[in-house]
Amino acid sequence: CLSLAVAHSGARITTVEGLPRGTDGLHPLQQAFLDRDGFQCGYCTPGQICSALGVIAEAAGGHPSHVTAADGPPPGEPVPLTADEIRERMSGNICRCAAYPHIVEAIEDVAGAAVTA
Repeated sequence: CLSLAVAHSGARITTVEGLPRGTDGLHPLQQAFLDRDGFQCGYCTPGQICSALGVIAEAAGGHPSHVTAADGPPPGEPVPLTADEIRERMSGNICRCAAYPHIVEAIEDVAGAAVTA
């Protein structure tokens, strides 16, 4: 949403419709958004879910954010996704219905499940 499609000619782009499916037919993030009521009007939901997927991968890859503690994990080690980390990393996504607390909870659910899996 922040760049023109032509700038990504030949790139592989995953949309919310192209997310891998879970056993119940939904990606775990899609299910978590449903379970946690992480949307109201649904306008921003595809972007929120795709960004959340990126946030989880980014933190798992050891990439710190502006709120990662200076004494946090060593470079390259997974960054724990606290509520503050999630809010910072998702700050570019605007929800006009203000479902932010539920969005954070949904991401926490999936990020926590990925850590314990």
